[in-house]
Amino acid sequence: MALSKKAVFFTISALIFAGLMITAIIVVNSHKKSEKVGVEQERVLMLDEMLRNFENDLSKSVYISGFRALTAMVKKVVETGDYCEIDDFKELVIYGTLDGEANNIMTNMTLSDWVSRAENISRAFHVNLSVEIINVTLEQKTPWEVEVNAYCRILLADSTASFERTEKITSLISVIGFEDPLYVVGTNGAVTNIIRKTPFSSFVSGNDTSNLMLHVQGGYYINSSGPSFLGRLTGNLSSSPNGIESLVYLPELAAAGISVKEKSVVDYIYFSGLNPVSYKIINMPDWFMIDEGHIAIYQVSDLIR
Repeated sequence: MALSKKAVFFTISALIFAGLMITAIIVVNSHKKSEKVGVEQERVLMLDEMLRNFENDLSKSVYISGFRALTAMVKKVVETGDYCEIDDFKELVIYGTLDGEANNIMTNMTLSDWVSRAENISRAFHVNLSVEIINVTLEQKTPWEVEVNAYCRILLADSTASFERTEKITSLISVIGFEDPLYVVGTNGAVTNIIRKTPFSSFVSGNDTSNLMLHVQGGYYINSSGPSFLGRLTGNLSSSPNGIESLVYLPELAAAGISVKEKSVVDYIYFSGLNPVSYKIINMPDWFMIDEGHIAIYQVSDLIR
């Protein structure tokens, strides 16, 4: 039976309306899905940004905790006259203790403290941050710097995404400005010396030993084959490619009531049982003696008495 024009009109209208409704539903659903994808993408980007910021802050925290741990170790040597163990550093950085006892230099300044604060802050953003400190190591990187490496397993996650990785966070700490543990132990705490690089590139010019004398009086250091800073901190006085040395200013020891020895004033030799053949030098005080292994280094080969 043929449909009336009115019926056809309503049929066509109904189909058009249905089509528009279907289109609208598709558009709305597509828009909602797009919004959801957009939100998720924004969340993922936020997590990625949080992770990068966390890693940057973690590097700063490794430096601060490491610096304070070194300070605590040197302080122990000053107060007790005993050398430290290299494992003391890890104990201080992670737990804030030294020889099992809480150390006030590390109060609220350990790597664990910082991680705990970061984990708490992340919860305000409905993000789960979990950090496991796997290990912390310390090594002499250059004559004037130590390298701290913190190995951490990091998990950052929320309802939309998660990131998990194991990171090696590295920080370099200058040893310039620290007290030299070798002097502290060698003089029973009566004399100390601050590690500073010598400003002199040349010690002797002809018979002029002025720079050499100023180098000695200033307690300055040069790179040498002697023990490194960490060697001095732990009592390992063996040769190191990252070694440093100073020349002991004996009048300062004498002024502190310490009997001076007639031997090479190269610090790691003077404060040890070593006693290599040594010589007095023209235009230098009578107490100043240098061993054969250091004559060329201090440019006094032609000034031996």
